[in-house]
Amino acid sequence: MIFLLINLSLILFFAFLIFLGVRLKIWAFIPVNTVGCIVAAASIGFDKIGWLDKVWIGVLGSALFFIFIVDVIVTLRDLGTYAEDEDLKEIHYLTSANIFEHYKIIGDERIMKAELDKQYELPLNDRLQALETWKQGNRAYLKKHYQEAIEKYDLSNNWVKTVVSNINQSGVLIRLKQYENAIGLVEQALTHNDASFEALMNYGVLEQNLKRYDEALAKFELAVNSKPESFEAWFCCGNIQLKLKEYKKAIECYNQSIRKNNEYSEAWFNKGVALKSIGEDDQALKCFDQVIKLNPVHYQAFYRRGNILNEMDYNDDAIASYDRAVKIYPEYVEAWNNRGIVLRKIGKLKEAIKSYDRAIKCNPKYHEAWINRGLAQDSLGKYKQAVMSYQRFLEFAPADKEKYVKITRKRIAEIQEKYKSRQKPLKKRTSESGNRQNETLVPEQRPTEVS
Repeated sequence: MIFLLINLSLILFFAFLIFLGVRLKIWAFIPVNTVGCIVAAASIGFDKIGWLDKVWIGVLGSALFFIFIVDVIVTLRDLGTYAEDEDLKEIHYLTSANIFEHYKIIGDERIMKAELDKQYELPLNDRLQALETWKQGNRAYLKKHYQEAIEKYDLSNNWVKTVVSNINQSGVLIRLKQYENAIGLVEQALTHNDASFEALMNYGVLEQNLKRYDEALAKFELAVNSKPESFEAWFCCGNIQLKLKEYKKAIECYNQSIRKNNEYSEAWFNKGVALKSIGEDDQALKCFDQVIKLNPVHYQAFYRRGNILNEMDYNDDAIASYDRAVKIYPEYVEAWNNRGIVLRKIGKLKEAIKSYDRAIKCNPKYHEAWINRGLAQDSLGKYKQAVMSYQRFLEFAPADKEKYVKITRKRIAEIQEKYKSRQKPLKKRTSESGNRQNETLVPEQRPTEVS
């Protein structure tokens, strides 16, 4: 009697696991626990007809033990995945907005289900398979298994064609910089829904990365029309206007972005860049201050702030800003270089050289630091060292620095000629004249605005 109750309990247990597998879509539970039900039922049957000897008890017991082990493995694997799916169900996008990437990969399961439900004429199994493979694609993307994610989204589309799968597959291709391959997918998505915000955003990102800025702007503007409350779409419009040097239009777009999300620091930052480009330095400075308030580790905002303060001759404040920039990002070559420029401007030549040295250490081919280092050494009368710095500048100077190259060569020739003459009184005068020539023949490199 006890043997019968044990096996009946096992059958009920396995049946419950089969139900759980169907309910939670843990498909591996179904065949494994079906076998468990059969083994438990066979034990009862063998006992009734008297076949249950020690050998059969060992065989059936081993089978049940094996099934329990498989159940444990499946539970650890698939229930973990189920919990992961529960966490993902209401995440709207698997990508987050930042200054560089604005493509979309939809994570909200309700959006996919709603689209599948509209295609009710298709078999239920096809729709369920499309949903499941789409979810697998999302999990693969989050694990950075990008090729697997593409394959799963493609498989989902093979079951049922959906806008969501096309959008997600295009997003992964953008992530992999396979822009031409992604274009067909966003076009397919827009064929079925020409107002799809996510498809328009992905299309805009594609065109921007392909440097087709007019086309990118058109797509982002359509995205704004589709979702006017999107601060990100307005921001992307502003970025294209900034690239097109339409600074006032860019500022208008950034203002719209800020109105939608006043705490979006990148909109404040790019607005500051645009304001600086039209000479509104005071307003630009306020923007960079706001960026730092929202994001105290935004080293680029400290750098831009330092450049403006330098131009305004607020030298101590400029140095303090550059100091903050390089503290946050010690490899910031431009900040080290411009810090040296301010130090040289206030007469701290030795400290300026140390700053240029740090820039060169970060990037040994950074030509601006080499020429600035040479100027400072020249001013200190360290002519041999200055010549070496000038020569390194000539080695790394780009083609558009032809004017500086000619003047630098002339200065090297002057120094070398005066060394050859070996006239000590002349050497002293050379130092003084050299200082004057540094101001006129080889102008120092001023901070450069880089958008």
